[in-house]
Amino acid sequence: MEAQEKVQRSIRAFITTVDKRFLRSMDREMHLCAAEACNDLDASTERVRAEMERCQQKNARAHNYMQSEMQRFQVRKEGRPSHTTHKR
Repeated sequence: MEAQEKVQRSIRAFITTVDKRFLRSMDREMHLCAAEACNDLDASTERVRAEMERCQQKNARAHNYMQSEMQRFQVRKEGRPSHTTHKR
């Protein structure tokens, strides 16, 4: 197996693990929070929308952080010289 393919598989496995162990539960909490906001029939439309946005903030920060870190990793990975061809 080529080294680059191993790296790609490892990255996909890492992303899947983070998604399953952390991000999905955060997604669930966000949607439950938003659903609860919608249950408040006495609240104004603006209040419900504001509460729904509040529910999304933690989730959006986590997803943005993951995306940012993956981009930083990609830049570092691309910036390193390839060691796949060795001259002896």
